[in-house]
Amino acid sequence: MPAGPAPTIITSYVSWFFTLISFREILKQLDEELGDSVQIVKVDIDQYPKLAKGFNVMGIPNSRFYFNNQFKQPFFGGSLKKLKEEVLRIKAK
Repeated sequence: MPAGPAPTIITSYVSWFFTLISFREILKQLDEELGDSVQIVKVDIDQYPKLAKGFNVMGIPNSRFYFNNQFKQPFFGGSLKKLKEEVLRIKAK
């Protein structure tokens, strides 16, 4: 897993699921706005089913933060504002 001072969002998705397009756009905006303050890792569970199983992915999008060698609780979707607030909260710890 990526290590370093920036929180990492690991998100599981499938490319064919239309409703995920809006969440991918939110992640893109988050990356543009916060730059190196956050790392975003996207995992296509059709291509990497063993990772999905290892992370116990039961629905998509399934995302979680990784920071200071710890995984946080999974979350599903989210607004740009909420994700930015969470990145800043995690970094402040």
